[in-house]
Parts: sequence; structure tokens; C-alpha cells
Amino acid sequence: MLTIGTLRQWIARNKKHRLRRSVDRPHPVLADCAAECLEVRRLLSNVTVSLNAGILALTGDSGDHTIAATVSGGNLQLAGANGTTFTFQGATNASVSIPVSPLTGLMITMQGGNDNITFDAANLGTISGNVDVMLGDGTNSLIFKDATVTGTTLIMGGSGADSVQLSNDVLHDVSILTGEGDDSVQLSNITLSASQVYANLIASVPSLSQTLGGITSGGSLLIDMGSGHDTLNLDTVTSANAMLNGVWSVLLGSGNDNATFTSVQTHGPTIVAGGIGAHIGTTSSNFGGATIVATSGNSSQINVNSSTFVGPAILSTGVGDSPSISVEDSSFQSATAFVEVGQNATLNLESSITTGAGTNFAGPVVAVLAGPSAIANLGSPASADKLAFASFAVFVGGSPDATVNIATAVTTLDNNKLVLISAKRHNV
Repeated sequence: MLTIGTLRQWIARNKKHRLRRSVDRPHPVLADCAAECLEVRRLLSNVTVSLNAGILALTGDSGDHTIAATVSGGNLQLAGANGTTFTFQGATNASVSIPVSPLTGLMITMQGGNDNITFDAANLGTISGNVDVMLGDGTNSLIFKDATVTGTTLIMGGSGADSVQLSNDVLHDVSILTGEGDDSVQLSNITLSASQVYANLIASVPSLSQTLGGITSGGSLLIDMGSGHDTLNLDTVTSANAMLNGVWSVLLGSGNDNATFTSVQTHGPTIVAGGIGAHIGTTSSNFGGATIVATSGNSSQINVNSSTFVGPAILSTGVGDSPSISVEDSSFQSATAFVEVGQNATLNLESSITTGAGTNFAGPVVAVLAGPSAIANLGSPASADKLAFASFAVFVGGSPDATVNIATAVTTLDNNKLVLISAKRHNV
């Protein structure tokens, strides 16, 4: 008769036998599958490289890539890190050397991985065509520096946080579209050049140079940062004084964005549009054409310091609670409009307690402060900086009336040209 103890011993022996057999004899199909999966994972960080008619193309797969490009010995050196490899002329290696003189174009196309690309074009020579960089989705980083490009430069991101840095470049027309995500764009020491529209015709018929030689095009800048909380820094960016184009269009998109313009020089029209609650600042900059700077939402800010506006200027914070516009040590050489229609809006014109050159308005000024509890501060009794209006100054308030505080000791204006509509004056 089979006892309970004997039955348990039999079950235990069978269990050990099955476990031993499963370990000692793995299933061959499962083993092959595991090996193939590891091989696929290893290969998904490859960049295909091609060079055709002077156009260099780098095309990544769907993996993550880390790429560093430098010039040495007249060749472009591509080095991969974190498993990135390159396939060029049928061979796959972690680095590759490519003869690139002359280079007539550059195309970089990534997909959905997290890509980090540094392209140092020092000693590369002029790229006599277009530069197109498609970063794709994912968290991406691009550094493009020390380049000279005579064609257009286009950089596009996708969904995910992207970082784009251009430095020490001489470019023509530039477009940067980062897509969705919390993105960062920084341009430093950038020259946007222009070229003759009829250069080829003039080369064939030199006598046309005097007539057509002055028709130039270039110097345009388009930045569209999409939705997300974005950061934009433009430092020492100069645009050519071209007859055609030369338009700057900066679209910060929706989100709490921050944009700073330091030592920039434009010649054509400039449009800067911020999202909800955006902060936009200019310092030591010269805007040569008509300029519009606009934000919206609560606590949005526009700060202008030591800047010159040659053409007509419109600065607007749109609708929202507690917006502010501040101007210090700046010059407006044409008509100027300030628009703040949200409640608790503040307009500060040379009202900080600092020492500087003062602010002057050569053309007429219109300030629309249509929201309730709006305040305009003209000058500061605690500062020696001067505020001057050479033409009409019109202030339009809402209900209740806006308050216009005028520091009479430092503010120059013709009382006959001061117009207050739904606004009350207070001398301070």
C-alpha cells in the first residue's frame, strides 16, 4: 500500500528531475531567438553615410545615436559613441574618414531615437549648398558650429525635448522648427549673409552689374518652437541689409517661454510672438525694420534695455492678469505703440533707479492700457535718467481710469501733445 510519505518522495524526485532537464537541455528555438534579439539591439545604432555629387548624407536608424564630426587632414572625421556605428561604402565601423572637398550640401536624417550630434565645421570650407537636419522624435541635441553655408539652413525637430545650438557660423537663410516639447535654441556669434539675386547673369554680362548688382536676398531667420515651455537665446546675431527677404519671424508657441535677444542686429521686419505667460527681453540690440513683439497670458513680460528701434514698433502683452512692459535706456526713432489690455497692467518707461543713457521717442507714442487698475510710470523721481517725447503721447485707459505717473523733473514732453483718454495724470 502506497503511504503518504512515499507519495511525497516520488513527487519531489519527479519535480527535481523536470527542473534539471529543463536547465540542462534548453530549447534550441528559444536560444536562437535570444541571440537574434541581442544582435538586432546591437545593430540599432547605425548611421548610413553617403557622398554623392558633393552632398554628404547621414541617415540614422531608429536607435539612439551619438555623433561627433570634425575636420582633420582635409577629411571629415565621423566618430560614434555609446554604440553608434557608421556604414560607408559597404564597411561598418565606429569611426569613418570621408574626403569632403568641395562639399555642396549636407543632409542629416534621424528617426525616433535620442540623438546627440556635434558638427564642428572648422577647416571644412564653405558648404556651397543647403544644410538640412531632421532630428526626428525623441530627446535630441544638435551643436552646429564654425560653419559657412551659402544655401539655406533647415533644422527640424519632432516630439520630445530638443536642444539646438548654432555658434560662430556664417549662414544665409535659417529656419529652425523644434516641434513639441520643452525645447532650447541658442544662437551665438551668427552672421546671416545676403547674396546677389542675379549673380549668374552678371557673371555672363558684367555690364549689368551696376543695374542689378545691388539686388540682394538673404538674412532671414525663422524660429518656430511649437508647444511646450521653451527657452530661446540669441546673442550677437547679425542680419545682412538685403534688399529682399531679411525677415525675422520668431514664434515661441504655447507655454511659459523665455526669449532673450542680446546684441542682435536686424534690417528687415521682425516679429516675435510669445505664448501664454512668455517673458521676452532685448539688450543692446538694433532693430532696423518694423518690429512687433507680442505675448499673452498672465504675468507676461516684455523688457527692453539699451536697444534701438529704427522702424515702427508695437509691443503688446495681450490679454492676461498682471502683464508688464519695461523700457530702459533705449531709442525709438519712429512711431511706437504699447498695448496692454489685461487687468493690473504696468507700463514702465525709464522708471527704474539705474544710471544710463535714458530713453527717447522721436515719433508719436500710443499706449493702450484698457484693463482695470492699469498704471503707466514715466520716469522716476529717484533717478537722473531722462525720458523724452518729441511728438504726441497718447494714453488710453479703461474702466476705472488708468493712472499715468509722470516724473516731471526727468520727463520731457509737450503738454499740448499729451492726450489722456480714460486716464488720469499724476505728477511725481
